[in-house]
Amino acid sequence: MGGTTAKASLVRDGEPTLAPGYYVGGYAGGHPVMLPMIDVVEVGAGGGSIAWIDDIGALKVGPQSAGADPGPICYRGGGSAPTITDANVVLGRLDPDNFLGGQMKLDHEGAARGIAEKIGAPLEMDTVAAAQAIVEIAIAKMSLAVREVSVAKGYDPRDFALVASGGAGPLHVTAIARELHIPRVIVPLYPAHFSALGMLLADERHDFTRTHFADLAAIDFAELVNVYEEMRKQAQASLRHTRGAQEQIALDLRYVGQEFTLSVPIALEQLKAGDRNSVRKAFDALYEHRYAHHSPDEPVEMVNMRLGIVGKRAKLEFPRLGEGQGAAAALHRDVYFSDASRPVRCPVFRRDGLEAEARIPGPALIQEHGTTTVLFKNDKCRVMPSGELIIKVGGA
Repeated sequence: MGGTTAKASLVRDGEPTLAPGYYVGGYAGGHPVMLPMIDVVEVGAGGGSIAWIDDIGALKVGPQSAGADPGPICYRGGGSAPTITDANVVLGRLDPDNFLGGQMKLDHEGAARGIAEKIGAPLEMDTVAAAQAIVEIAIAKMSLAVREVSVAKGYDPRDFALVASGGAGPLHVTAIARELHIPRVIVPLYPAHFSALGMLLADERHDFTRTHFADLAAIDFAELVNVYEEMRKQAQASLRHTRGAQEQIALDLRYVGQEFTLSVPIALEQLKAGDRNSVRKAFDALYEHRYAHHSPDEPVEMVNMRLGIVGKRAKLEFPRLGEGQGAAAALHRDVYFSDASRPVRCPVFRRDGLEAEARIPGPALIQEHGTTTVLFKNDKCRVMPSGELIIKVGGA
């Protein structure tokens, strides 16, 4: 969750889910980019997303955003529309005096005044209740994005851990996890810089697609092997990090008469052996998983062959946490969690002051330079020796 949008994707068995293309600007009116990429679903819920009231008097959040300029009201940049960040300031979840490590002072009074005038007064709500309603609507929108990459694809989110990144991600991640009954949350090192680190450290990957239209029952696997060899030469010529390179082969298959395909991973051994039956079974199993039914008697056709080649980069080793760095709360602060009528006096920890294996029960806040992690009642946080926060979500 960043400043303008929240994005969700699914990683299964160490492999991110891929999509055959992407629509820049949204599916309805965006520009199609038909290249394989990480399957990401995004919603208009970022720290700068604006809270507003529609024509029938319903509270909405986003997709309009205050952006970086003028930004939320509390940034003192001339913004006048209340945002999710303003709501978090009013709820006490963001410290006005310790934002970005104290480099930027937030305007708590301005944020409260903006929410009261634009949201609270029209809806006849208390300012804190209005702020909590803004955050709850944002959490509902983000939960739908997580459902889109999990439930809609045949995966149970309760079987996964939810990883929070972006400057606003850790503020809301435990609430989203509780909404979806996800039992475990991971807050990585430097969550506000997670995307930048990923861009710099990600393995090199090239994807190639060759159209090869044929009936699966009559396909010439020897010809497919030749196609694979041609694609492999092209892929290896493109690769810079060749040591330990890995290949991923897939066939785009569909039932005859359908428009869309499913990308079915196969092994090179299946291709060389011409194992038509195992390919068909893999397609039927994937179709069953995705749509909860399949048609074993219907003919299947192939549309494309795909080859992905991944060049492994050397992995960085971040310094591990030492012992005895201290886990005492630096201060306590009144924070609104689930009850807008009653704040909770809870401890606030500095993340860079936490020792390995420290245990922190909720309610509590864990502050760092770029973000704040919110722990609700019955949440239990464990600090790993490698620095990640592992949170067992209470009630999930």
